[in-house]
Amino acid sequence: TGATGWDIDDVQVYTCGTSVNTPSLLINNEDVTQYGWQYGTNQNKDNVTFQFDSNGQDRFLHITGYDVDFTDEVCLYLNDQKLSCLNKTPNNAHGTAQTITIPAALQQSAANILDIRQKVSGYIWGVTQIGLFDAEFALTLNQESNSQYGWQYGTSQHKDNIIFQFDSNDQDRYLHITGYDVDFTDEVCLFLNGQNIGCLDKTPNNSLGLAQVFTLPAALQNSGENILDIRQKVSGYIWGITQIGLFDAEIALTLNQESNSQYGWQYGTSQHKDNIIFQFDSNDQDRYLHITGYDVDFTDEVCLFLNGQNIGCLDKTPNNSLGLTQVFTLPAGLQNNGVNILDIRQKVSGYIWGITNTGIFD
Repeated sequence: TGATGWDIDDVQVYTCGTSVNTPSLLINNEDVTQYGWQYGTNQNKDNVTFQFDSNGQDRFLHITGYDVDFTDEVCLYLNDQKLSCLNKTPNNAHGTAQTITIPAALQQSAANILDIRQKVSGYIWGVTQIGLFDAEFALTLNQESNSQYGWQYGTSQHKDNIIFQFDSNDQDRYLHITGYDVDFTDEVCLFLNGQNIGCLDKTPNNSLGLAQVFTLPAALQNSGENILDIRQKVSGYIWGITQIGLFDAEIALTLNQESNSQYGWQYGTSQHKDNIIFQFDSNDQDRYLHITGYDVDFTDEVCLFLNGQNIGCLDKTPNNSLGLTQVFTLPAGLQNNGVNILDIRQKVSGYIWGITNTGIFD
């Protein structure tokens, strides 16, 4: 103890810049810790502060509020610039999850501070399910979402683009998507990790078009996280997308019903030069595939692979004609729990071939 009467244990050290006690925002994951006052940790009477490093791009904050009583009660500040406020919630309850854009233009080149402030000191409040994402939404795997995104359509929050993310499985994947009010062929285009992979078809005015399927090639995917950016060419145009999902296969097999869609090369859709991939869910029992081949010239030209295992080949058919319908067993012993992949492969790339009358039966 010196002349001041202070004991060395009373001294606290402060440094300029970010506090070592400031938690870092999770990247591409949500923190379920509950921060606030008379809620969760109950240590944040007036505010809670997070830090993160910039990547030079817009990012997206996921956050859920608790007991927010009015529209400017709990607001977010990025590097002391006001971003937005949390939506009102039911009393003493959580609200719905929000996504707030963290603009690149407001980010500093290194450490950034996100300060979430309570306007009325001592009010009950809280936040949870907090995370910083490189994309606004995660693509639903093997299921379509009917959420509506765009401008003057659905949520009407995406004037210029919308960004999704997904994790790679080192295989081609297939995006199902339906466009709304697309006026020309390069108005709304899709970019996978910055590479253009195609554009939406034109649609009737102020209407939905037909569902489309885009291949997301394994060669363009990153080993972990991938970014799908859907961009509107003309800022301010009406546009939209819906029925969006990421699938391990291009087409889901119809259960207990045959589809007369025609797939192949120089037959039907003529979009499948080398193969076509279907998926179905297991029920832990043998199932039976109905299928009819078109212009199959030899006995091992077009063969079927269930989760990579050859289960048989299509019979020969008359030239440029359909053959007889065949039935193949899909053995329970070769099925995965959950999603299963049926790959129908053409042995000679460029040969005319096709299939139709396909369905999976119990």
